[in-house]
Amino acid sequence: MMNRLLPLFAALALLAATLPASAARRKAPPAAAEPAAELPAAEVPVSADADLVPDPVEEPAPAAEPASTLPPWIRPVADVRLRLEAFDAIPLRTGAYSRGGENTYFRFRSRLGFLLGPDSPLSLNVRLLHEFRAVMRPVHSHSWRWPDELVLDALALSWHTRDGNLALTAGRQDLAIPSSLHYLGDGTPKDGSRSSYMNAVAATLQTPSRRTRLDAFAAYDPDEDPLAIGHLHRDLDGYTPNDTGMDEAGAGAFLRQLLSSVSPATTNPVSLTALYLWKHDSHWRAPAKPDVPDTRRPSEDIHTAGLLLAVPLDDTLTASAEVARQFSPSSDADRRAWLAETALARTFPALPGAALALRLLYLSGDDPSTARAESWNPLWARYPWFSELMLYGYDADPAPWQNLLAPTLEARLPGLAARHALRATLSYLHAPEADTVTDSHDRGWLATARYEFPVLPTFARDTLRAHVQVEALTPGDYYPGPHNPAYFLRLELVWAL
Repeated sequence: MMNRLLPLFAALALLAATLPASAARRKAPPAAAEPAAELPAAEVPVSADADLVPDPVEEPAPAAEPASTLPPWIRPVADVRLRLEAFDAIPLRTGAYSRGGENTYFRFRSRLGFLLGPDSPLSLNVRLLHEFRAVMRPVHSHSWRWPDELVLDALALSWHTRDGNLALTAGRQDLAIPSSLHYLGDGTPKDGSRSSYMNAVAATLQTPSRRTRLDAFAAYDPDEDPLAIGHLHRDLDGYTPNDTGMDEAGAGAFLRQLLSSVSPATTNPVSLTALYLWKHDSHWRAPAKPDVPDTRRPSEDIHTAGLLLAVPLDDTLTASAEVARQFSPSSDADRRAWLAETALARTFPALPGAALALRLLYLSGDDPSTARAESWNPLWARYPWFSELMLYGYDADPAPWQNLLAPTLEARLPGLAARHALRATLSYLHAPEADTVTDSHDRGWLATARYEFPVLPTFARDTLRAHVQVEALTPGDYYPGPHNPAYFLRLELVWAL
């Protein structure tokens, strides 16, 4: 028990070190309220319209740049991230626990790179990363040990016009497109959060008035990274833990139009986004029983079309709705899947940084009584945009983020001091398809909380930040086997140049 409490004690001690001794010693003004329709970019792209309560910032904000001997056309970039993560009793629909039950490990990630021409229309972004892990539970684990492979995390050439209305980026990059929360975000899902790059060409075109914006991309990601130094033949794509050999390719476009306000109580415009994506999954190997050859799964072309509407009702209240349809007309899967989300969010000008949102998310599941594939496919969004804990809970499913109906209450509050932030959610999880032996739809209740704060801001000049994240699940009868409470815990410390 003490081993499980140590991370909490460490988090509290680290938090205490960051708080000022008295309110009179606070020199930074309180954070301004963030608009409900524009969100900061975290480690993974966040939709500017779908997620109405802004997500906490994952990486530290840039500090004041010290004097440098480098010429102005070279800007170094570097960061080091330390994570302690632990989870246990996360249920699978097979009746087993995810990853064997109890898991505790450290993750050490370092990134180093540079920008050539950061202030000019033409720039080059190059970045290397390395991550290794120290696993304490399970004790027999030997993966991701030092030394691990060195990864080219970014190699992209960017160009934009002087007015910024046209921008092009080609190469290995992290795609950040507004309204892409449910579709994009991670081109390398099977290495966790080590990297999220996509080998892509991306373009942004907007009108001088900025009321119309088009984002388009085309991408290709092989199952292994051929550019890794000290290549460990690590499988980066696919839907199962085994080496699938699946390559991914695709393209998409997001067209956003700002319309006139619909309410006399606000001048904020209505936002309408139309999207279309095509993704090709190549043939891949599926695991079989011991001493039986793996089965060969056919390729699939997945088409996704959707609409997203965000309507400000006044200066503090915004309503949104999103719907998307998936189909595979030329594949054996005959996919017919749906995504839908509706939300209502309010900000509070008297309490800067505070927001409250009520959302309802629907992701279709596979109906076992038909030969079609009705389950939602997350495309390039196989990362924890909904929950860290629940992502592990999909280990036994064909893909994460499917067969889910989740009403969620979400709150964001200002923290105990400047640049502190608290975000918490409470969700009831329902499975539209009862596809387990229990014939139940009740996945259970999920609660999450995340607290972000700077560490020693006076001495570290805001280059050192941390967060504590806790998630807990009370499993429902959808899961066979013992219904023990499940948890996920993370303590993170990040330094950025």
